[in-house]
Amino acid sequence: MRKLGWLCAVIAVLLADGVSAESQWIRLRSDHFTFVGDASERDIRDVALHLEQFREMMSRVLPQSAISSTVPTVVFVFQNDSSLSPYKQTFGGKPVALAGFFSGWSDRNLIAINAAAEQSALRVVLHEYAHFLVQNTSGHLPPWANEGLAGFYETFQDRSGGKSALIGLANDTYVAMLRDSELMPLKKLLAIEYTSSEYNEGERRSLFYAESWALMHYLQLGSRPRAAQLAQYLARLHEGEDPNAVFAGVFGDSAILERELRDYLRKLSFPAIRFDFGEKVSGATAGRADRLDEVTSTTYLADLQARAGHVDEARARLQKILNANPHATAAAETLGVLELNAGNADRALPWLERAATDTSAASAQVLWGRAILERYETASNDGRDSGSSLNDARQALARAAALQPDDAETLATLGRAESLAGEDTAKALALLDKAVALAPGQEVYRLMLAEELVRQHDFERARQILGPLIATARRPEIRDAARRVMTHAAERANELAAAARVETRSVPAPRFRVLRPSETRALGSLTMVDCEAGTIVLHVETEDQPLRLSAASVVAVQFISYRTSQPAPLTCGAVEPPERVFATYLESDAAIQTTGIDGRAVAIEVLPEGYVVQ
Repeated sequence: MRKLGWLCAVIAVLLADGVSAESQWIRLRSDHFTFVGDASERDIRDVALHLEQFREMMSRVLPQSAISSTVPTVVFVFQNDSSLSPYKQTFGGKPVALAGFFSGWSDRNLIAINAAAEQSALRVVLHEYAHFLVQNTSGHLPPWANEGLAGFYETFQDRSGGKSALIGLANDTYVAMLRDSELMPLKKLLAIEYTSSEYNEGERRSLFYAESWALMHYLQLGSRPRAAQLAQYLARLHEGEDPNAVFAGVFGDSAILERELRDYLRKLSFPAIRFDFGEKVSGATAGRADRLDEVTSTTYLADLQARAGHVDEARARLQKILNANPHATAAAETLGVLELNAGNADRALPWLERAATDTSAASAQVLWGRAILERYETASNDGRDSGSSLNDARQALARAAALQPDDAETLATLGRAESLAGEDTAKALALLDKAVALAPGQEVYRLMLAEELVRQHDFERARQILGPLIATARRPEIRDAARRVMTHAAERANELAAAARVETRSVPAPRFRVLRPSETRALGSLTMVDCEAGTIVLHVETEDQPLRLSAASVVAVQFISYRTSQPAPLTCGAVEPPERVFATYLESDAAIQTTGIDGRAVAIEVLPEGYVVQ
């Protein structure tokens, strides 16, 4: 028993390290994908051919903007299920039973396939890859359209040795389910959201998928007039219009469409489209296969493992590499990404800074800049000094933008940095606008754009973006954040409207600093700048309570005076006489407040004499 236990432990270690004694990992690149695998080169090239064919077919039915992904796609081809299992997501402590999966991230897409079950694996992968491509062009889609399109495209099958392909073949499982089940009313299908039970629960979810596929099949191939309407519907969704209003305006009476769909299903005849490529798609065969050393293959696999939820295992593997080879910048970047995605910006920063020493590596520059921003924002919200320079982030991101000027993640992150800096609002808005145009399916980019629009007082356009995010964003944290920004937008709009109505006898209303969503402003008197014990604490007396606001230094606080006379600089000591001010700060969390610090000072605005606050 002990020998058997020892042998099992050795096998587990070999699997955890990613490569057994018999495994040989290779890498090859096609025109649009990077393939890494321990399967045979022949199997990997076969997978490459299928993916390139699918992409070519999709390029003929979708706009070019959908196909021109701004992020790389890495495809892992495992020789069998045992090889794939350590990289699957788990449920109840066991790997989920699947033959392949697609994982889309803002910086890259990852695909994993079991070569021993290639056909079933490809079906799953093509479904999810279709989601990614469709969202690239259409932005947010309601669930029925999103799943219907993916279900339609996943039936892709190549013909004539890769010279042609069929799309739209009947899904036998769906057909049988629809034949044996009562079709749900079309109005109910259209009303299902990503949070609905019909989208998330067992058999109800299966019926939803089947009927969504059937409706999309009919709209695509069952009627020429309806196909033209579908194209118009998707185009208007891309412009950000409300899905329900667009559906009614484009397709008309849903009862008529429902009768047409029922008639279509009764016929049990589902046409398919044949695509002739002319010549066999050749992109998959370009390039030779490279045999990977253990460091490179383990770095690739640790990235996949971390993004599948096995963060601790991946961290240990990468740390082992870096302990042995501190100059392994790819491993440093991967470990930094792992920590960044886990919400550990402080731990990510040194690894990404090490990776960013290679100034020609655009991805490392973007990730380092992103880590700086996340630590900066977290520290600001906690009332702490971040110890990081926004200028470092802006410079790194500017280098990345010069290397890849059409990369959505780079532009969005640089736009966020410029927004936080607040020095060039036009540049911040232009960068975020371009990022959204390049990747309309990325909900977080639209949220960032809306936040900047609120900051610049373009409330109407911000509401047009936030409304759909609140109603239909796929991720609950995006919906919650959009609600907070919408509330802040309403408050700021009301404040500005009230300020515009205020009439003072002799003092014009100054244009005060614009509050960001996380900031608090208080009216009071600045009485003291305490610089003892190596810390800066501003004392502000308000009508409700005294405030104690910390600062990294006196110059770290934005000091603005609206008086006509030259203002005295903000210096240590008592303020005589006390200045009537607006104090803007980031509220401390409960633990910090117990130390007597109410928040971190952001700005002190000295009010004009005689100014009446409404």
